[in-house]
Amino acid sequence: MEKRDKGKNNLHIKDWPEGDRPREMLLEKGAGALSDAAVLAILLRTGRQGQNAIALAREMISKFGGLNGLMAATCEDLLGVKGIGKAKVAQILAAMEIVKRQLRQPLGRINIIENPRHLFEYLRVSMSNLSREEFRVLHLNSY
Repeated sequence: MEKRDKGKNNLHIKDWPEGDRPREMLLEKGAGALSDAAVLAILLRTGRQGQNAIALAREMISKFGGLNGLMAATCEDLLGVKGIGKAKVAQILAAMEIVKRQLRQPLGRINIIENPRHLFEYLRVSMSNLSREEFRVLHLNSY
């Protein structure tokens, strides 16, 4: 989809052929058929003057270095993007919180870290989107 919509930055998405619209594509083909920008554009719902939601989403993904960078962005970082106001920031932060909670859910069922994979998953979920460096100590035993 990215290549097909390159020239459509200024066109309203509602003016695109129905099969190229992100929301319709998601419903017809599934979320896996969409680019990162298209998924974010659905969340944003609208762009800004002279730039549709896909172009704005592409700009954000580029600015933050991908979805991982976007996940680590603060409210202030997001508000620094032209066309992103408090309502869109709230939508983005809520979506990111859903992802974080979903990733933490399996960890709540693990009472004991039994193997290196569990340890890796714990550390990945709890530390992957930190905005500052942290030092943590784990005390392990051989029971």
